[in-house]
Amino acid sequence: MGSKIFGALIAVTYLWVLLTPFVPAVSLAGMRRFNLLTETFPAWAAQQVVPSMYNFANTGILIPESLEEHAVPVATNHFPTRHYTFNLRSTYNLALPQVLVTSSTYQGRMVNARHVIRKAPEGGSEMVIEPKP
Repeated sequence: MGSKIFGALIAVTYLWVLLTPFVPAVSLAGMRRFNLLTETFPAWAAQQVVPSMYNFANTGILIPESLEEHAVPVATNHFPTRHYTFNLRSTYNLALPQVLVTSSTYQGRMVNARHVIRKAPEGGSEMVIEPKP
């Protein structure tokens, strides 16, 4: 029984990847996932089995909010929020607020997001995600 479920999961994942170039809703869902804009956690979690590293033209930059207008995003193969997560103890945390600007492009479609990282009232920091037009 377990091997049938596993086989079905592989088949669904394979079908999802195959549909990406042909079904705009599938590619947009993947791009929304990259930018952390998926509507619900279950929808985001269901996509975690789908490889994402090289699917789209993904860019991101973490920059102090005061310098946002001068931001020049760079290509990234990973989820750009990792830059924030892995640098919590670095100088990024000293210059809050920060803005993480992300973008994914695929076949003429684009998804953009703006992640604002501010000091949380209870200490530490918090991230607010804003879709960009």
